[in-house]
Amino acid sequence: MLAPSSSYARSSRYRQHVGSMHAPITETPFDCFGPECIVPTQLQADELNDMVLMACFGRPLWRSLLWPHPDNLLKTFDRDGTAATLAHIKSTPTLDSQCRGVLDVACAKLLYEKDLSRDYAGYSNAARSAVLDVRLTLSYEPSCAQQHELNLVASHMRTVYSVRKGRESVRSGYPSEPILAVAAARLLTDWDRAAKKTGGHSPYIKILHDHLKDDLLASGEIGEAVGRLLLLIARDRAEPLKPDDETKADARYSRYARPVSVISFIKALSPKNIAERILQSVPDNLPPPAIGVPVTFAKAFENAVINFTHFAKWADMSAINQRTALACYIRGMAPICRNNGPLADAFLPICIDPTKPLTPENMTGIIVQSKLRAAAGSLTAYAISQEKLGLFPKVDPSASELRAYITLIMELGVTDSLPLLARTPTDYNSKTAKQERKRIKEQREDETSNQAAVNTPSKLVLPQPSKRGRPRRDHPRYSIYVYGCSPTVYAVIDPSERTLYRATIRGDHLLGDHPRQDERSLSMVRHQKPFFAVGHASWNWLHHSLGLSPDKQDWEAVWQEKVAPKPKGTDEKLGESARVVLEIGTRDDEERVQVQVQVQDKDEEADEQMNVNAEVTRDDEDVFMSETTPASSERRAGHGK
Repeated sequence: MLAPSSSYARSSRYRQHVGSMHAPITETPFDCFGPECIVPTQLQADELNDMVLMACFGRPLWRSLLWPHPDNLLKTFDRDGTAATLAHIKSTPTLDSQCRGVLDVACAKLLYEKDLSRDYAGYSNAARSAVLDVRLTLSYEPSCAQQHELNLVASHMRTVYSVRKGRESVRSGYPSEPILAVAAARLLTDWDRAAKKTGGHSPYIKILHDHLKDDLLASGEIGEAVGRLLLLIARDRAEPLKPDDETKADARYSRYARPVSVISFIKALSPKNIAERILQSVPDNLPPPAIGVPVTFAKAFENAVINFTHFAKWADMSAINQRTALACYIRGMAPICRNNGPLADAFLPICIDPTKPLTPENMTGIIVQSKLRAAAGSLTAYAISQEKLGLFPKVDPSASELRAYITLIMELGVTDSLPLLARTPTDYNSKTAKQERKRIKEQREDETSNQAAVNTPSKLVLPQPSKRGRPRRDHPRYSIYVYGCSPTVYAVIDPSERTLYRATIRGDHLLGDHPRQDERSLSMVRHQKPFFAVGHASWNWLHHSLGLSPDKQDWEAVWQEKVAPKPKGTDEKLGESARVVLEIGTRDDEERVQVQVQVQDKDEEADEQMNVNAEVTRDDEDVFMSETTPASSERRAGHGK
């Protein structure tokens, strides 16, 4: 499929003008509807998980495996009628057996493995990657992931869209195929349940984290990918619309593709206390009514249903409007906005009332924006208005009904603000520095005695409506701002997975992919000046009086002390100052934490000189403390979206 670079051609028959050669044929049939197409008004919202309907989408393979039922379904659509056509196809043991077989075939082809009973670790990295990629639609780093993509094309159902003119690379991906997405959902759900029983990490975040470790993900994709992952997990774990329909699981009506209520989705995404606050929130873009009380989130979306099993990329600005929402709802997909636009990154389609006909006027959605910045933006700066995106038509003053919609801003990269000693070069013996060290010590003692009272940057903000302003007609907006990426604000994150999420989010910092993450190796790299930051590594050549290198520490001496044996007779009561290096070793998939403490024998209470040269993490937050902060500076440099 791919030709070698011309500089490596050894044959005299090598053609200089590759453009004149016939390009590989990659155009294959897909979505073969012809003149027979779907009429939305003849479908019902609770039957979209029908395998017969889903087989109409994607490759002809799925349609042929369930023949003749998909063909009969399309023939029954009446362009002028309103009756639900799926009711004409009666379920039989033969049809149920065919549906089970189709899903088994999809799983086997996705994994390139006939044995579907293994747990997550029993399959290859490429197979696990394919299962997540089908649903999440990941963007890969062209310079690192070319061979990985070709492997997915060869063995794991990835589609080649085109081979470029130079014939040295391909454009490929996983197009929207509901049956393949349902197969991936089945595998992920089974792996997730098995991981819970054994106490292991969820396969969702583990696969994404492995992608990052292998340099496969595009650098600007991390924040959006984590945001979509959290939404996908919430959708899979939410209580389905018909939880008692277990008898039809994996048969004609797949339980992995059943729509879920918006209320259940919010409860699955957020911890109980936060979910309750969201459900009781009110629109933030309208002043309170003169008579009565504002309509709460729970009331506005009490019957609303959300339906998506996978994400799909958009190439233009049509991702967010009521007609697109209807089409996506039927297909079970959620749009990824073009180039992760400035106002929205993704859109989740919602049917307001599933008992009514499926029409554009019965649709709304959740507009999602994912941020990966260390400092939270203002509410007004990140506010999303449907008017700018065109979700609904312009408001008609004579219209009787307005449609509510949701905006979700996920500030995933927010951490605690830097302590004073890390933000500003400060004289160690100054009054300000002593007060800051005392505050840090008291804060730590308080956290040790009362872990539940840890001050975490993770939080939920629900903007309140302005009490001023004149009443106006507008579609009610329910805004949700979530700061941080921890179990405090996301119920789908297990406490044991917090370090995995943190490592994934920070995976694009400047030295995050260096193979040796010990302080000595990182310091040597920083001394090579790949970037500049406040600290000795960048400014060791400049006199410290300028303030750029506030610490005159002899790094070579520190390295020797780290590897040297402990002096005889050393204990807590040394008359001379002693340096103690505490190293907390963690598992391979967690970050390494090193705390360097200098203890002097002045008196028992204070004057504990703390010089933290690496990162210190607490339960639900990330705290950076340093007088010389080369590590923290480079980490923050990579946090921009």
